[in-house]
Amino acid sequence: QLAYNASVNSLNGLLVNSSGLYAGLPWFFQFWSRDEAISIKALIYLNRFSAVRNILLRQLFSLKDRLPNRIPGTSTGSADALGWHILRWHDFLTALASRNLLSSYLTAQELRNIVSRLELAVLSVEKKHSEDGLVINLPKETWMDSIDRAGARLEIQALQLSSYRVLYNLTGNQSYRFKEEKLKRLVRKNFFRHSCLYDGLADSTIRPNIFIAFYLYPWLLSGKEWNVCFDIALEKLWLGYGGLSTVDITSDDFQSEHSGETPLSYHNGDSWFWLNNLAALALHRLDKDKYSRQISRIVSASTSEILWTGLIGHHSELSSASKLRSQGCLNQAWSSALYIELINEIYKTR
Repeated sequence: QLAYNASVNSLNGLLVNSSGLYAGLPWFFQFWSRDEAISIKALIYLNRFSAVRNILLRQLFSLKDRLPNRIPGTSTGSADALGWHILRWHDFLTALASRNLLSSYLTAQELRNIVSRLELAVLSVEKKHSEDGLVINLPKETWMDSIDRAGARLEIQALQLSSYRVLYNLTGNQSYRFKEEKLKRLVRKNFFRHSCLYDGLADSTIRPNIFIAFYLYPWLLSGKEWNVCFDIALEKLWLGYGGLSTVDITSDDFQSEHSGETPLSYHNGDSWFWLNNLAALALHRLDKDKYSRQISRIVSASTSEILWTGLIGHHSELSSASKLRSQGCLNQAWSSALYIELINEIYKTR
């Protein structure tokens, strides 16, 4: 409870005039579209509805071909921010509707404009960022932006599938259901091989993006298939203190120690707390009894990091694979946000 309260305080402290969320301090004092969108579910749990509305609308009206990677901007693109943005509109509208608050935050005309803009954005992805039916990205456009990963990537397909599902729910337009089913078949054909989900087209490297895919689009595989995939991933990624490596620990690319400003280890070994917390959510949703040990270890590691190491009362960006440490940015928004989401879902804290 103390770590949860600290995370709430930490996340609230990164809000800027209820109009944006810093990605982290002291280094990331900008609005990173991906980080904001991922973190919004926690703000919904905290009933920060005005802030959620303002952030989502600000992002929506900055939307051109894709959402900008960050504000102030960089030349690096973001292949995943849009999909997270669309999912968070779904989460936000669902939360408002369940409380009969929808008309208090959005007019009917605003809602129509929002849906229209989202539809145009997804259409743009189909036209400009697709190849052979799959969504593709340029080098360093995914959240693993210290490594190449160009081409068609697993979590990017899951984001597109999620977007189709959201748009169908918002519009009732059957074409989105058709597109969802078509892409689902294509992803299964190209990514689901030998009881594993590939990280990329023809890339069998085991990385924790499988848990992101489940979080975004659990309908891709059956429960039995997900179980097998998770078992294989945990065998190759699990770190004893309660975290996940960002690459197979037997890989030649694996780095056991955080490399500091040189990003060699960032996505080749370092354990990211936001993703650990998300993975625990995925494990809990799939089979909370089977994976109780891993879930408990992740919760324990994240809780310990918040309370006892690093910047006390804040959740750091990452840890070395070798040992639980507070490293990278010491106050990271999406780390705290996913901890809040995880604790809410497991323990129903309100």
